[in-house]
Amino acid sequence: MYHRLASGDTSEGVQRRDPYLLAESAFEEQMQYLYRSGYSTMPLSDFVSYVNGKTVLPQKPVIITFDDGNRSDYVTAYPILRRFGFAATFFVTVGSVGSPESLSVEQIRDMSHSGMATESHSLTHPYLTKLNREGIERELGESKEILESKTGKAVHFLSIPNGTYNDTVKRVAKELGYLAILTSDLGINNAKSDLYSLRRIAIKNGISLPHFASLLKGQSMLRERCMQSLRDTVKITLGIENYVLIRRRLLH
Repeated sequence: MYHRLASGDTSEGVQRRDPYLLAESAFEEQMQYLYRSGYSTMPLSDFVSYVNGKTVLPQKPVIITFDDGNRSDYVTAYPILRRFGFAATFFVTVGSVGSPESLSVEQIRDMSHSGMATESHSLTHPYLTKLNREGIERELGESKEILESKTGKAVHFLSIPNGTYNDTVKRVAKELGYLAILTSDLGINNAKSDLYSLRRIAIKNGISLPHFASLLKGQSMLRERCMQSLRDTVKITLGIENYVLIRRRLLH
């Protein structure tokens, strides 16, 4: 799971204290590693078919995802992905489309018609667990409808904004026609995975290539899970909004 990329060298534009801003050079190095190591990208729809027992996985499969719908998805990531023959799924915060730092409708259409998938990251990127059912339906339903109208393609997948979800979110997503939900929960998925709480691995700023490689193999997970557990404990103790506020202050 990626968020946004900084164009140019690592020394330019990358704030070391922002864990979700990755240097272009680091992303390219990681894609080159995947290519040379024989990994192949696969669409989420194929993974759903695999879980449902309708297909088999290719050797060394990987699903590349981007959250938020940042402009760097198109300007920086998209050309690199195409260079290596990879496809990715871009989860778009639909209400931000067209703003200066976000994807435009034209960019979304271009990627969608060139083998990339564009799916929902909600309408306004809220904490879904703080909304009532009507609010959740609006976030998931309207974002799906708008994105489908812009691309002319069905939207079947949801990435949870801010990482917070519950059973109500899962039920609403299923009722609205989503085939799977991708979370921020750390881990690797398999044939027994719950399609409405799929795990991912966040690739953050400063990760070394050996660490990246070990995560792909399911190694180095214990340390990462301990760190995530610690963050989750802090979020519960402080409250998610206070946690985010303090984190933003520390990053700036």
